[in-house]
Amino acid sequence: MKVDRRVVSGLAGVQRPGLARPGDRARRTAESTGVQPPDQLSLSDRTMQVSELQPALEAMPAVRAELVERLKGQIARGEYRVDPHRLAGRLLQAGVIEE
Repeated sequence: MKVDRRVVSGLAGVQRPGLARPGDRARRTAESTGVQPPDQLSLSDRTMQVSELQPALEAMPAVRAELVERLKGQIARGEYRVDPHRLAGRLLQAGVIEE
């Protein structure tokens, strides 16, 4: 396999010689003055959305008891039927199986 400099320089964490990384200046300044830069935490928008939805998810029941009871009754009476075409479509849509 041939490694091309143009490909390598585009990879995350790979530094081209002579170019400074964003945190290098702060690190050098902190090292020269003996002061540690403050720790930082940044959360992505997606993380913020998940944290906002967490209480609503916790309030939802883990099992939809009404639906489960209805399906159990249908199965017990022999009334529950699976449409194979609909099932296959859902499996394809979910990426469980491929065409």
